Amino acid sequence: MGVAVVTGGAGGIGAAVVERLADDGYDVAVIELRRQDLDRVPQARGPARIRGYEAAVTDPQAVARALEAAEGDLGPVDVLVNNAGVISEIGLLDLDVTEFRRVLDVNVTGVFVCTQAAARSMVRRGTPGRIVNLASINSQSISTAGLSHYAASKGAVAMLTKASALELAPHGIRVNAVAPGVVETPLVARTLADPNRRAHFERRIPRGTLTTAHDVADTVTMLARPDLRAITGVIVPVDGGEHIGGARVDDDGNPGAKVVAAG
Repeated sequence: MGVAVVTGGAGGIGAAVVERLADDGYDVAVIELRRQDLDRVPQARGPARIRGYEAAVTDPQAVARALEAAEGDLGPVDVLVNNAGVISEIGLLDLDVTEFRRVLDVNVTGVFVCTQAAARSMVRRGTPGRIVNLASINSQSISTAGLSHYAASKGAVAMLTKASALELAPHGIRVNAVAPGVVETPLVARTLADPNRRAHFERRIPRGTLTTAHDVADTVTMLARPDLRAITGVIVPVDGGEHIGGARVDDDGNPGAKVVAAG
């Protein structure tokens, strides 16, 4: 199938995406910030090769070196999945500008830097490529306090996805994004460990269960398919219907009550 690059691919959603891409026949390059995270990345999955590269996604030179090394080891990159991201839960009145900038730097600048580097390689080769970004349900609506900086970053990812799709379409490069709701990953494990908060999130999902990393990976790999030539610039919700704005019950147990989506 070709070669795929996944940022933040050592755990959570990223690890599930790496597995699915490998199962689909891609050799996969994983980019992580820390060498110790790359130690968790397998070297192969079936016949697919998996290699790890250390780079900060916000550093253009480091990303360029990582992509050059990946292409040297595995071959030209066909797919980029911008998965690396950070989140913190801090109220607007307590949020300091350092944390605000940190979240936007990783979540937005990182997507820009990696998209630009991969797209330049694809354009030089003159072959079609696919880029899939990780947005969030918070890129469209929000009702959970303490996520203003995160929501701002994911809203920017959604618009960057559309702008990139517009500019790269003449080169045959498709750019799309997925917008997960609350996903059961180590990133939110502490929040979901509280049974009341877990139940709160589940009540807002028409399907009634939280999204898994593999649910998200299924959609990412679908968008990475080379034959979906007419799909670009879209943001696909992966949230069990939470974005619809309805729920099975509200926090008082009333069936069918309307709530605002969050995640």
